Amino acid sequence: MNTIREGVGVLDGGWLTDNISRKVGDGSSTLFRKDPWLEGISLEVWYHRLFELTVNKLVTVAEMFSLGWGLNGEAWKWQRWLFVWEEKMVGGMCGTA
Repeated sequence: MNTIREGVGVLDGGWLTDNISRKVGDGSSTLFRKDPWLEGISLEVWYHRLFELTVNKLVTVAEMFSLGWGLNGEAWKWQRWLFVWEEKMVGGMCGTA
C-alpha cells in the first residue's frame, strides 16, 4: 500500500512517471491539459504558467501522442520562446528533468 512512498518499486526516483497511469481509451475525448491527472487536478492547474503560454489549450491526449509529446515533440507549441526555467518545467512534465 505505502510502497511507493517508501521507495519500493521506484525505478529511478521518478515515482510519478514510473507508477501513475490513467486509462484514457484512445485519448480522443481526454483533454491533455484540462482533465484531472494528478490527485484529481489538471495539468492546467499544476503547470499554470505553461498552460498560459501554450497555443492549443484544448489538445487531446490522442493529438499530443500523434504530434510527439517528448521534450522536443511537435505537440509543444508556445506563444513565444520559453525561458530556461520554463523549459525545465516542460522537462518535468515530460519526465526528463
